[in-house]
Amino acid sequence: MSKKVNLSEQAFEDIQRLEDFIRGFDTSGNTLQKFRRELKIAISMLSKAPEIGVKQDKSEERRKYVHYKYIYLYFNLEEEVYITNVFSEHEDWINEI
Repeated sequence: MSKKVNLSEQAFEDIQRLEDFIRGFDTSGNTLQKFRRELKIAISMLSKAPEIGVKQDKSEERRKYVHYKYIYLYFNLEEEVYITNVFSEHEDWINEI
């Protein structure tokens, strides 16, 4: 059974930031399309298999899932998967949370 996936306001901001960064160098639009396609795949994976991510801390329920160069931080709640952040694996994401 799939769970609904919701994104926090911060996750939406993260996605916008990443898209803006990609637009800065991607004149053809191919990289941006690839990012969006892989984002949809990651969300689908989290919906179908929310346990896939690794817990960040034994005392904390936040999980980390890495898919195609991007890190998704989320909570696997009873009724939903709640994505809190999206980072490029090249970012210093640990200091951002």
